[in-house]
Amino acid sequence: MVLNPLKSHPSIKMDDLSVNLNKGWAYQALPGYIEYDKEYWEKYIVYETNDICKKLNDFRCSITEKYCTNVLDVGIGSGIFLKNLNINKKGFDVNKHAVEWLKNNNLYHNPYEEENDFDGFCFWDVLEHFENPNDILCKIPKNSYVITSLPIFNDITKVHLSKHYRPNEHLCYFTSDGLINFFSELLFDCVEIRSDEIKIGRQDVLAFVFKKA
Repeated sequence: MVLNPLKSHPSIKMDDLSVNLNKGWAYQALPGYIEYDKEYWEKYIVYETNDICKKLNDFRCSITEKYCTNVLDVGIGSGIFLKNLNINKKGFDVNKHAVEWLKNNNLYHNPYEEENDFDGFCFWDVLEHFENPNDILCKIPKNSYVITSLPIFNDITKVHLSKHYRPNEHLCYFTSDGLINFFSELLFDCVEIRSDEIKIGRQDVLAFVFKKA
């Protein structure tokens, strides 16, 4: 496993979380893991029919196509983003039902085992599911973009009060500055921050664009 920056700085314990007040992040100290199964896959298929999902994907496709020409989508949900993206694209997931869909559509790419010759990597509602996001971020080549959306906390000590607190599913949490600090330690520069997903109706979810130096 690649060094985890989240755990390389002193932190304080708050119930099941380790919290770094100075850095602006927290992580689940002894993580369990939910099962990404058929039920999880089918939940996202149902989401495809609602209006918020359509608006989200319009925004996500627009900002991705602004920066990238060849993208890997990590954690594909139901695959709707890939279906609507009008550039070269592949996808990766740990859910076997998502993997089956990707392979059936000739879209599967494993970033841990194959060369990552993409100029963009998307993580829509995904990075918070990683115990150590650096495991995947270290695979990203220089000058490539990471485009991500995730819950952002104004006060990292109040994660437990949020709807986005999901033990064993969301394993790390960030303030806006905390996420920028985290990416900075991995040699990424923050290029853009967008609040479009909040305007669409999501609570406390921001989108970020980072570029690897």
